[in-house]
Amino acid sequence: MKIRSSVSFGLFVGAICLVVLMLAAYVFWAITQIWWPAILLTILVIVVCLVYFNTFYELLPEGIMLSCGFVAKAVPYKSIVSMTDEDTSVPSFCLSSKRVLIKYMEDDQMKYTYASPANREQFRELVNKEINQFTQKIKSDAKDGRPSALAQERTARQVRSVKVGVIENNRLKSKDDELVIVKGEAKPEFDKKYDTLFDKSGKKVAKESKLKEAEEKKLLAKLRKEKRKETKLAAKQEKENMTRQQKAMMAQTKRNEKAREEKLKSQVKEQKQKDAENKLEKQQKRFAAKETVKAEKIQEKKQAKATAKENKKNAADQKERKAAQKQVKQLKEKDAKATERKLKQEKKDN
Repeated sequence: MKIRSSVSFGLFVGAICLVVLMLAAYVFWAITQIWWPAILLTILVIVVCLVYFNTFYELLPEGIMLSCGFVAKAVPYKSIVSMTDEDTSVPSFCLSSKRVLIKYMEDDQMKYTYASPANREQFRELVNKEINQFTQKIKSDAKDGRPSALAQERTARQVRSVKVGVIENNRLKSKDDELVIVKGEAKPEFDKKYDTLFDKSGKKVAKESKLKEAEEKKLLAKLRKEKRKETKLAAKQEKENMTRQQKAMMAQTKRNEKAREEKLKSQVKEQKQKDAENKLEKQQKRFAAKETVKAEKIQEKKQAKATAKENKKNAADQKERKAAQKQVKQLKEKDAKATERKLKQEKKDN
């Protein structure tokens, strides 16, 4: 079954804009004969279309095949740990930010990947259904006595036990006993708990009757119950750790924001203080300039008054001088006239 990936609105609009830009580049090519933008945008549109139409998730009988463009990845059902909804933009096999986080085991390490189906809840239900079918198939193969299926079941049980922190290492030490390590404690379990054993050639060797089949089912049910408990406990612990981390991150974010606000306030305060100092300095300079201009004007007025007074005094002295010269001239003229009269009188007398 193939499930298409959902496409975010921003990515869809970006693809449409890219196609429009490619058409505009072809028009530009026809007008200006410059061809390389159109070819480059065509290659880019082809790559985007391949990624757009080739991003899907296929549910195979043994695992999930995640495909995105030219890249594909298979996640076996037996290695899946959990599936949770998450909104993120981390690069993955997705075309949307509304995703399903798939945690799985690979090479004894916890890894994760993302899928972005259109209906996340339906996708999880389908995957869980496939996992149940895979588990039922393993059980049926074990009942039929197929060595490979039983080996798969033991491997799957071992991997799932490791995922939740339970170490279960089923190893046949001989044909008579088996060592099972559960929760770090070594417990001898004899083949009475199982109905069959496999020799080195893989052939089934019948050991017990149907009564022991029931005992095996009880043991497997007990182990499954313990695993479910451990899984729930691990999920609860993980959730608590996540909430603690989120709270710590929120507190750290608040502290950072508060420190940033205080820093901004101090910067604003320092800026206001500097502005006030600059304003006061400008006012002082303006006042000093006004005082200087005022003093210069007063000095100019005093000098103008002194100059006017001196000019008046000089004018008065000049007038007095002219008046004295005029009087002297008049006196000389009188003396000359008197002398002239005397001379005329003397002439008359003679």
